[in-house]
Amino acid sequence: MRALQQSRRLQSECRASCSRTQSTNTVTSTGARTATGSGNSGTGSGNNGQQRITPTLVALIVVFTVCVGPSGLLDFFREHVLQTGADGSRDMFYAYQTATVVTNCLFLVNFAVNFILYCG
Repeated sequence: MRALQQSRRLQSECRASCSRTQSTNTVTSTGARTATGSGNSGTGSGNNGQQRITPTLVALIVVFTVCVGPSGLLDFFREHVLQTGADGSRDMFYAYQTATVVTNCLFLVNFAVNFILYCG
C-alpha cells in the first residue's frame, strides 16, 4: 500500500515538473518574451519522446517475432508432425532435441535484447 502511495506521489511530481518545463518563457529573436505552453504545434518535447518510442517498439516486435517464432513452429511440428508420423527414429529425436536447444537459446537472446532495449 505504501508503495502505491509513493508511486502516485512520484507521478504527480513528475507531471508537475513536466508541465513547468513546457510552460517556460522563451525569448524570440526580436527580444519579445513569449510563453510556450503545451498547445504548441507538435514540435515540443512530446514529439521527441514519440520519435524515440516508435523505433524501440518496432525493434521489440521484430526481436520477439524472430526469437519466439521458431519455438512456436517447433511446437506445431511436435504436435502435428511427430505425433502422426512417429516412427521412433533416433535421428529425428536428436534433431528435435537440437532444435529445442536452439529455440531455448533464442528465448535467452530475446530476454537479453529486451533488457537492452528497455534500459537503453
